[in-house]
Amino acid sequence: MTWACAPDRVTKDYPEAQPVRLRYVEKPAYEELVFGKGLCDRLTSTAKKVVMVDFDAWGNRSRGVVGYRILAIDGEQIIRTGGFEYSSVTGTPGPHPLAEYFK
Repeated sequence: MTWACAPDRVTKDYPEAQPVRLRYVEKPAYEELVFGKGLCDRLTSTAKKVVMVDFDAWGNRSRGVVGYRILAIDGEQIIRTGGFEYSSVTGTPGPHPLAEYFK
């Protein structure tokens, strides 16, 4: 996934939580916002534009992907310290990128 720090989502309620926007390389219309302790700083220090993201996803063949949670980025667990995480999509890009795992 590609990533970008999301300073517009920083909140005073969770001062340690650094928000990052993640977009799927193959379907960039899908976006994930995740908060983690030092997350933006850690990703900025790597200078990588694309990172590997580990998910815990659940679903089945008839309903496809039902839900998921981001567990780690580039093999490092996310230390959650608060913040409002969400997923969004722009336009009508078709099935969610994780749906292929439940076909």
